[in-house]
Amino acid sequence: MNWTWKESSFPGPDGCDLLCRVCDCPQPRHTLVILPGYGEHSGRYLKFADALQGLPVRIAVMDYRGMGILKTNSKEGKDFEDFLEDVSAFVQYLKDTYHVKDKWVFLGHSLGGLVALEWVQRNPDGVKRLILSAPFLGFPHLELIRHLNNLVRFFCPTYEYQNPVMPKRLSHDPAESRAYAQDPLIKRRISARLIGSIFDAIRNLNSRKTMTVACPVNILAAGDERIVAPRAARRFFDRLVAPGKEFTLLEGFYHEIFNEIDQAKAFNVLKTILEDCV
Repeated sequence: MNWTWKESSFPGPDGCDLLCRVCDCPQPRHTLVILPGYGEHSGRYLKFADALQGLPVRIAVMDYRGMGILKTNSKEGKDFEDFLEDVSAFVQYLKDTYHVKDKWVFLGHSLGGLVALEWVQRNPDGVKRLILSAPFLGFPHLELIRHLNNLVRFFCPTYEYQNPVMPKRLSHDPAESRAYAQDPLIKRRISARLIGSIFDAIRNLNSRKTMTVACPVNILAAGDERIVAPRAARRFFDRLVAPGKEFTLLEGFYHEIFNEIDQAKAFNVLKTILEDCV
């Protein structure tokens, strides 16, 4: 049976329209909510339907405000909290449209991992599993960069940096790197105000001696991480208190583990996690 994606818009918290794609299946046991990394869009996750075909899982992925198609007709958020509000609006839309009650599985990639972690901590009801893919939980020389950005944020909060992500450091697959570089829907700039609030969220996370999450947590980390701090996910895992937790290091993988040459390994881990969800 072939799964098909349905593209829809739903109301955001400030009245703007947000975009999502949902791939439904008969009698789903879970709803997998995918939160993309910064600058990404839901269209980059369509391959998940083929990779997970046969599992009783509904897949739902959203675009944050000002990203994907929305980057041409709406402004991006000004603060980290705006990401969380967008996710809350998305969850409410899924509840209203698909009548989801207590079958949530969250998968956050990169910045989406930080967003998913914070959102699930605040909204634990009904969440059965939290999966973090190469999560943005640290950044090289974070404190120095944060202090420098605070100066920029104070004097010119709307100043925009060019996204420093180099496509060739996302995947060893030249085709995937090329697709990212040529994708017109990728947002490639970020304001000093927004990146500052993201850094503040990471600093707040790292200041806690322990991290408590009410559901089991799986971390899938890139073994050859070149985008976020490579050891931040492991340090977080060591401080994590959860009903169950598991850390999987994908040796030799760059940051985009589901777009790597050997991406089947990452998808096999994900399928095992989803099959174990009860």
